[in-house]
Amino acid sequence: EEEFLDTYDIAKQISFLHMHVFPYSKREGTPAAVMPNQIPQQVKKCRAARLSAAAAEIRHRILEKKVNAAKECSVLFETYADGMAYGHTADFIEVAVSSDIPMHSEFRNVILTHTDGNICFGNLI
Repeated sequence: EEEFLDTYDIAKQISFLHMHVFPYSKREGTPAAVMPNQIPQQVKKCRAARLSAAAAEIRHRILEKKVNAAKECSVLFETYADGMAYGHTADFIEVAVSSDIPMHSEFRNVILTHTDGNICFGNLI
């Protein structure tokens, strides 16, 4: 539990934009599969859920901070679907804007307006 809490605390301190959380699963034939004091599946599931919740909270906070900075940012647009163009800022924050045309491989300036906690939305300048 102490090691998990260390991981949890470090993740919150560092404030990763993205975290891939997954519990260890036994693999037959590996030394770890036969180690004593295996963590019960339910505990692993609970810890993964706690860390995933922290990751979502951190991501939302980072995106809110980006939106609240209220300045324009440069976005490299990569995909287009259903009237929305999607791209990333230099610090890898995903941004979506309404657009009549695809803007693949174009850098465009955007004013961020809001976030849904996963990506930011904005308007082309």
